[in-house]
This record gives sequence, C-alpha cells and structure tokens, in this order.
Amino acid sequence: MRSLFRITVFLVADWCVPRGEIITDKIFNASACGDNCAEWLLEIGKKKDITVNLRHIMDFGEVSFDIHIQNTDQVVHSMKELIPIAGMIVR
Repeated sequence: MRSLFRITVFLVADWCVPRGEIITDKIFNASACGDNCAEWLLEIGKKKDITVNLRHIMDFGEVSFDIHIQNTDQVVHSMKELIPIAGMIVR
C-alpha cells in the first residue's frame, strides 16, 4: 500500500475568475511552468500537501497519483480519471 499524499488542484478556465474558499494562503500557478513540472509536483506532494492552480490539463503521465480537484471535490488517481473532469472546466 502506498502512502497517501494530496495535491489539490483548482482548475481555472481562462474566462473564469477563481472563487470560493482558498485552502492555503499560497497557491502556485503551476501552468506557468508547463508539463515539465508535473513530476516535481508529484514528488513534492509525497512530502507535504500542496495546492496549485492549473489553467491547462497538465500531463502527469502514466503513474498513479492522488489529486484532489477542488472545483468538484473529487479525488482522481490517473490521467484517465483527470481528463474528463478537467476537460469540463478548462477549455
């Protein structure tokens, strides 16, 4: 059994102004660094809970993960689960 870590993602469409409760006082715009940050986000998430903002569907690859999507309060474990949810929010 792998240890549970949580990456919280707030998906933001370009036309949307983020609203709602902010989980932490610092939320990083992970879209600014592109998909090459995905591996590092997963590594950081193994050590502590983090919250990031995504304006695109970041490719986390074929690995298994636990990502909490704040918009829908869902936890996904693969890109196959992430893409349909993110696709409804990020255009």
